[in-house]
Amino acid sequence: MGRNKKTDAQKDLGGNAGKRKSKPETNIEIAPLRAPSILSKTAQKYWKTYAPLLIQIGLLTKLNVPTFIEYCRIKARLDQVHIMVDEHPSMLEEAKWVDSSGQEHTKFKEAEYFKMMRKLSADALRHERALKMTPDRMAGTYKPEPPKSKAQEFRDRKNSMEG
Repeated sequence: MGRNKKTDAQKDLGGNAGKRKSKPETNIEIAPLRAPSILSKTAQKYWKTYAPLLIQIGLLTKLNVPTFIEYCRIKARLDQVHIMVDEHPSMLEEAKWVDSSGQEHTKFKEAEYFKMMRKLSADALRHERALKMTPDRMAGTYKPEPPKSKAQEFRDRKNSMEG
């Protein structure tokens, strides 16, 4: 995977030993926090759950909003399929027929809900990877802050009220 890229500020602090010109960083606008109205209620639930986290760590920008919208739709459809699978838990469908010689045959095939579940799960994983939401893609992106002591929280609140 390689090293994480340094920001312009980090490069400036490190000096320019090679005397190369540094390329200016491009700032991509962060996506809006409000869920698009084109999403179903279930898909909006996923937007409201994941969008704030992805925006906070800088992974949800205006460039990848269409991918995230499709991800939310897939997760909503997957919820519906899970409900159907719970109602019809048989993974195999059985088809019986009698041939011209009177021999009875049975053929098993995978139930449609399970096919849909497999396909939607694969699609969701593909979108998670595109959005860098899988642990292997998030390496170095998200570094949680250490828990603050009560005294530190008090100082932060006091400073925010003063400033």
